[in-house]
Amino acid sequence: MQYAGVFIEQVVDEKIGRPTVWSGQLILEDDTVESTIPIPIVVKMAVDEYQEGDESDGKEAADLLRHEGVIYEALAKAGLGGITPRYYGAFENDLGTVILILDDGGETIDSFEELSKEQREDLLTKAETMHRAGIVHNDLKPRNFAQDSSGEVKIIDFRHGCGRAPLPWKGVRRVDRVCQSFEAGCRILTDESRQQLVRL
Repeated sequence: MQYAGVFIEQVVDEKIGRPTVWSGQLILEDDTVESTIPIPIVVKMAVDEYQEGDESDGKEAADLLRHEGVIYEALAKAGLGGITPRYYGAFENDLGTVILILDDGGETIDSFEELSKEQREDLLTKAETMHRAGIVHNDLKPRNFAQDSSGEVKIIDFRHGCGRAPLPWKGVRRVDRVCQSFEAGCRILTDESRQQLVRL
């Protein structure tokens, strides 16, 4: 199994001053059967620079994304899988583009009342486990829970999250050390070409 890239499909959420959220697929190549395996993902992206004519605050959005990457990284390092969608990493290039990649956790919920008693108990257990590990979400509202097609509910959106102690993990990896083609990949993330494969 080998990583092939990220396929960006469409914008899911776009708000001024916050990272843009895209849906897409992580593509894995299976050499044993000469095929590819698509995994549904969510890509959050922000550019850490102000562009003339742009009303958004790219620096604020990029800083939020870097912070969120630190929290997801801390949860991953603590071995707390299943609380959030799978975290693949947060990456940044020299152009100031920051991306965070997660499994697609499903649709956000509108109300806790739409969940079964078992689902609510599971969420409480997940929040308590996370808190025992020293991570506090600070915004546990229905919009920050995603439910997948199997009914599993996971916690998302850690932009307000923090650690009860300083978090020792660096959440954002410099992409120039991962793959030099990321700069080209960031440039193709436009409305005209978001369907293209972005190699990280």
